[in-house]
Amino acid sequence: MAMNLSELKKRLKGIVPVQYCPYTKDNKVDVEGLRENTQFLVDFAKNGSKDVVVMTNGSTTECYANTLEEQKTVIKTVVDTVGGAVPVVAGVSGAAAERTIELAKYAEEVGADCAMIVLPYYHPANKETMYRYFEAVANAVNIGIMIYN
Repeated sequence: MAMNLSELKKRLKGIVPVQYCPYTKDNKVDVEGLRENTQFLVDFAKNGSKDVVVMTNGSTTECYANTLEEQKTVIKTVVDTVGGAVPVVAGVSGAAAERTIELAKYAEEVGADCAMIVLPYYHPANKETMYRYFEAVANAVNIGIMIYN
């Protein structure tokens, strides 16, 4: 279950690595490799008494090449592996608000603490359009929203 917003604000600090998505030789998400990478970060946080936030599906990783189902697999694998030990920020961006909202709802459903959103990357947006986009996503979920620009 996602942490409440005031707890999330306190814990969003420290090292925030954006995990890459490992793949198998046949170009599938390497779930076991992703678990191992995520567990390494959790162990680092526990053993080093460091603040760590695990971020996945970031805009500088492979998320735009992944299908919706692959993005969901990545989010669920990370959330399950973390098991509440550190905050999870799930990248949920898509080319349209509908996909972003669907992925944000999924992230909330599986227990991510926060959804990171990037504006759709193809069409330029004015301030009003940007506001409406972020507002639509924020109103669709009850987890933290991180806007990335």
